[in-house]
Amino acid sequence: MLYTVVNCNLQGSVLLDLLEQVAKLSSNSQYQLSAPLQESKYGVLSPEECLGVQVVIRYGVELHLLQESPQNEENLTQLLCLLKHRKCETFQGLDWFAATVFLLCGGNMERCQSCIGNISALPVTPFLWPAHASAKDNLQSLSQHSAMFGHILELLIKMELPLAFSALQLAGASWWLICRQWMAQCFWNVLDWSEICHWLAVSILNQPDFILYFCVSLLQHIQPKILQAASEGNLWEQIMCAPMEGFHVGDQLPVMEKLAKRYRTSVLHHLLTSLNSTT
Repeated sequence: MLYTVVNCNLQGSVLLDLLEQVAKLSSNSQYQLSAPLQESKYGVLSPEECLGVQVVIRYGVELHLLQESPQNEENLTQLLCLLKHRKCETFQGLDWFAATVFLLCGGNMERCQSCIGNISALPVTPFLWPAHASAKDNLQSLSQHSAMFGHILELLIKMELPLAFSALQLAGASWWLICRQWMAQCFWNVLDWSEICHWLAVSILNQPDFILYFCVSLLQHIQPKILQAASEGNLWEQIMCAPMEGFHVGDQLPVMEKLAKRYRTSVLHHLLTSLNSTT
């Protein structure tokens, strides 16, 4: 079933239906948000976030995910304001995950709030939606399970992709920090929109450890380019400029499933222990 889903042109409506069905079977009350969302006392966007809203709307219109309408910007601004749970003195980045949900829902606020409520109920939420996790967790607990995730990822690539791991180490690069940034921006400007949808489907349909295997598959995909770029001294340029050209989630599923069979028992235990210890 999963292979069929991720190798077709996954529509937003299909993904939203998947999410609703999965949410009925699995919940995490610590992170669950009720719909409709309640107005936040911190609900004011920064100038940088306002610019981000314009980028999101332009992207959505270009991909025909949104109809051109002044209401789009107003609705997305309202959604982002509702999701603010903490006052920040400095710009912390746009909530790209919420922006992605907004596009999946075609800008429909009622569907957005329902979708966000479903997503927040999933055990994968702290890893899939970093902005929400940082708002709901205290900073110490967030740091703990983030560090655990990063430690496991670095161990996995050291064992599975030792050449790429060494090349990154020599360049002073951490694959975990790179992936953390990409996940924080929901892989915008890294993957095509269709692959972002597939990434969400894979994450929603699996346990949190599958995100680790996804990150390993990303590095495996570009390992030849990484090694060549490292020998030429331009590894960072390779990572930052169109890093995932030709990457298709469906093609990488066998890799992820192989890793799951090999490591799931240990990896999932450590991830869930880390999450439970912060509750």
